Amino acid sequence: MSASYGFGDLETKGYNVLAAYRHDDQSQVKSTERDFAKTAYIPFDFRGNHYIYDRTSTATIPANVTATFNNNIPSIGFSPYLKKTGNCPAMNFVSLNNTATTQNCAFDFVQTVEVVPENKRDGLFLKGTLNVSDNLQLFTDFAFSRFDITARIAPNTAPFTIVANSAMYNQYVAPYLTAQQLANVKAVSGNYRTYDWGTRDSRTLTDSTHFVAGADGNFSGWNLNSALT
Repeated sequence: MSASYGFGDLETKGYNVLAAYRHDDQSQVKSTERDFAKTAYIPFDFRGNHYIYDRTSTATIPANVTATFNNNIPSIGFSPYLKKTGNCPAMNFVSLNNTATTQNCAFDFVQTVEVVPENKRDGLFLKGTLNVSDNLQLFTDFAFSRFDITARIAPNTAPFTIVANSAMYNQYVAPYLTAQQLANVKAVSGNYRTYDWGTRDSRTLTDSTHFVAGADGNFSGWNLNSALT
């Protein structure tokens, strides 16, 4: 929305004033509202070959687990959810980086972000001119703008420690370890995505002010112009 208004006349009244205002309001566009941006996991075929473009994250909900062991036993990583059900939950995929010792899920964080952030912009412009005499004219400009933007990005990652023999350990970790691994546990951690806490949001306000006052005249055959900005 924009509007402008002017009044006065330099020729007949010796002055004029112009005022203009504009307001822009853009609502957020979520990634899931656009086919080209709705996921970080994109299978596609090219020249008879099958590919997957994968930018998913191993900070997931529910969390993946990493366990290390004493006595040179190789460390492992796994998703307790994947181990129990054979599948990954909604918004997750079986990680393409899995190996014989790693069976993780991977979180599609792109589904939580925006392609266009919510923003508002207001702008005001004022301009005035005054004829002091036939040889002297005063002028002034004033401009003000405010840009208000709220950006929302994927929820935080939250790595945490799982204490051996705790309730969480006994339910989500111990059932998927071998007897040798159970006897040599060194450390266990989880890699969690705080999806239930919402996105990471940041609001930025940017104000801009501009002012000019000056004079324009003719004296003794000279054209003179001076202004303060």
